[in-house]
Amino acid sequence: MGIQKLQRYRPRRDFAGIEQRRLDAAVLFEQGIAQAETARQLGVSRQAVHIRFARWKKRGKTALAAAGRAGRKPGLSCSQLKRVEASLLKGPRANGFDTDLWSLPRSASGKLERKALKELAAELV
Repeated sequence: MGIQKLQRYRPRRDFAGIEQRRLDAAVLFEQGIAQAETARQLGVSRQAVHIRFARWKKRGKTALAAAGRAGRKPGLSCSQLKRVEASLLKGPRANGFDTDLWSLPRSASGKLERKALKELAAELV
């Protein structure tokens, strides 16, 4: 049957699009367009524009650039994650178990790191 990817309930945020809207707002601020009109043109809330305007006024356009990576940094390197994935794909028997059934306690028993499995599971979702 294989592993199926689960459908996400909420789409991932478009960070590039969000940054572009902030930079578009800076252009409108420079043109003297009112905050309410800026919000309408960009399709965002007036509150969001108000916050961005205050940052723009204090530090300029650079204050509206992307802040960088969102969320916690991964606990495993790419090579570690690939090793875990390779072990999972080989199956339980190849990893020293008596059956072909993976279970969380079994996969976290020390032959594979529990943290690595959680990260792999998060990637598959």
